[in-house]
Amino acid sequence: MFLTPVLIIGLVMQRRIALWAYLVAFGAAMSGAVAYFGRDWGVFAALLPDAHKYEQLLVICVAVLATGFAAVLAGARRG
Repeated sequence: MFLTPVLIIGLVMQRRIALWAYLVAFGAAMSGAVAYFGRDWGVFAALLPDAHKYEQLLVICVAVLATGFAAVLAGARRG
């Protein structure tokens, strides 16, 4: 999840990516992993839909990708 925006924006679109954008995308991916494994904890149970665990995983993956793409696009500049 962390590398998808980096590869698409960095390699395909040939943009240079700032270090902070890498770190934000990585942090979002790690937070998504914690959210999935801790989906029964109160804080995550309140944020995630009351659905099957794979539907919750889909919501987490979409959020991680959206955050990663937003960070990488904001930190990208022409190389």
